[in-house]
Amino acid sequence: MESSPGRGTTFIIDFPSASIEAVASVVPPAAVHAAAGTGTETILVVEDQRELRDVVGQMLRRHGYTVIEAGDGQAALALLQTHAAPVQLLLTDVIMPQMSGRQLADIITRDHRSIRILYMSGYTDDAIVRHGILNPGIAFIHKPFMPDQLLARVREVLDRPAPDSDLGQPR
Repeated sequence: MESSPGRGTTFIIDFPSASIEAVASVVPPAAVHAAAGTGTETILVVEDQRELRDVVGQMLRRHGYTVIEAGDGQAALALLQTHAAPVQLLLTDVIMPQMSGRQLADIITRDHRSIRILYMSGYTDDAIVRHGILNPGIAFIHKPFMPDQLLARVREVLDRPAPDSDLGQPR
């Protein structure tokens, strides 16, 4: 702690580092099961930050989902072409290099109109809507999120009636 009259006080706190597994298990699985339920659907997770993609994938798999992961839009499109089973949900970051989550969703929904879309971003949904990246009312979750928040939002989006297209329809 450093303190100076008229200048304020500075606190320095050192936290030990934690593994991805430790971070993913912050909320006990039983508590998350009770709050958000589980699923058996297939989810395509597209996130350019590998650590976050790994944590999200592990979290969803622990709760019964089949997860395929991609680090960018092109990799996601290639996986979707080779994956034998249907994918029920695209969980994608909004802002990514080369191809945005919105552009990816536009391409995917041309051939897979019943796929549900859940966007995630560190930007607020208001900021993304104001800049014309997403339409108001689409399915969105703000990063960072807690495991129970993500699981509840995923379940909510999956439980909606199958859309003609998730791109511009209010939620």
